[in-house]
Amino acid sequence: MKVAIVRYIRNADNYFFDLFDATIAGTLRAAGHEAVVVERILTPGFDEAEVEEGLLTFLRSFRPMVVFLSYLPSVDLPARITQATGAAIGAYGSREMLDIPGLDCVFPEPDPLSCLEFVEAMAGRGVELDRITGISLRLEDGEVHTSRKRLHPIHEIFTRGQIDYSSFFRLGPGRPAQVRKHIAGDWGCPYRNLNPRRANGSTLYPSYVPKGGCTFCTRPRSYRLPWELKQEILAVQMDKVLEAFPDVSQLILIDENALSFVDDYARFLLTRPLEGVEILISGRLDHVERYHERLEAALEVLAGRNKLCLYQFGIENLSDSALERYNKGLSFPDIARALNFIRELSARHSNLGIEPSFGFILFDPWTTPAELRENVERAREIGLDDFRSNAPFTSLRLAPEMWLYWKARQEGLLTGHVDDNDFGYAVNSGWRFKHPETEAIFHALMSRRGEAEPWDLLSSVLG
Repeated sequence: MKVAIVRYIRNADNYFFDLFDATIAGTLRAAGHEAVVVERILTPGFDEAEVEEGLLTFLRSFRPMVVFLSYLPSVDLPARITQATGAAIGAYGSREMLDIPGLDCVFPEPDPLSCLEFVEAMAGRGVELDRITGISLRLEDGEVHTSRKRLHPIHEIFTRGQIDYSSFFRLGPGRPAQVRKHIAGDWGCPYRNLNPRRANGSTLYPSYVPKGGCTFCTRPRSYRLPWELKQEILAVQMDKVLEAFPDVSQLILIDENALSFVDDYARFLLTRPLEGVEILISGRLDHVERYHERLEAALEVLAGRNKLCLYQFGIENLSDSALERYNKGLSFPDIARALNFIRELSARHSNLGIEPSFGFILFDPWTTPAELRENVERAREIGLDDFRSNAPFTSLRLAPEMWLYWKARQEGLLTGHVDDNDFGYAVNSGWRFKHPETEAIFHALMSRRGEAEPWDLLSSVLG
């Protein structure tokens, strides 16, 4: 069966990783299917209609029977692909995306083994649609069915699956400025089952919404694997990456527990031809101090060979009330202490870097002007720009798998529409502001973007 994995991204850089796309294609090919990954990246200066038409032209020629959409920034794209190909279409993200015309199923994450199950079902090979791992689909009676089977864990995916970067057709027009690739140890969150929310009112939510962890996150809980097993699956991935991209300049590890084994990881990196490659890791902010001995040991192992860069650690907000709303398990003093500690480590280790991509959410349906002022004051106090660029322009993405979605729904703050996402993330539920004055501030800020430095601009808009 012909299958196309489509990467249509409204983002000029290589922020969105292609590891799982290559693994879906490779796993399908190993099972006897004809699978390709077609990548179309929209960059400034190109007409989006022409870029999208180029993608559709490729798909008409290839004539797939199944299409998987790695990212879905536009709600119009599935219907256009359906019209062009007649293919069954799957996407990754929230079950709410089934309201989008043209989509047949949704998976929480791009799970290659679940995608194989779906293709086998479409090929009539004895797999029942409603028994596919992790799938959400609309039944004949109109109800949405969501599988109770959790996604396949990373160690199973990269034990049973196959990685095939030769499956890519990169149509452009965008090209990354540097070769930046990912490997994965775990896609779960170590905080998922911690810090259960207090009984804070009458918010009702379905059983599939996690009871612990951050209220804006959909990540499953993490698997604790012994390092020996984790090393095996990382080695498989890394060797495939280096074979396909010997000129890789940045290697990103997907694993929120990375700091708990970072010294072992550093020693493993020495066994591969990675001289001069920047190594990026992510995790929880409070892990930096907790595992600082392992981190410092890793920096010493890699000294003179690799720079180790902290990447996408979640700050989320600097207002106490917003942090409580997000159930982050961190207070502003915790955040300030962690960032100061990172600066101290950077002063001691020349090969410790910071990518200013730490997680941040400034605007959400409940944001108040007082919270915005608190963020402005505290961002300047701690030098937030060193850790997160353009933080004032960030806002919450909502989906039914998140607790905050149900709070917004109960309070009448959802628009009832699935919205496009210009940055390139998957479409998400539209929402409105509870406080009209915050809405006015938001629109004024966005309309004046570029007039001044972001925090100075927000301060000016606040008056």
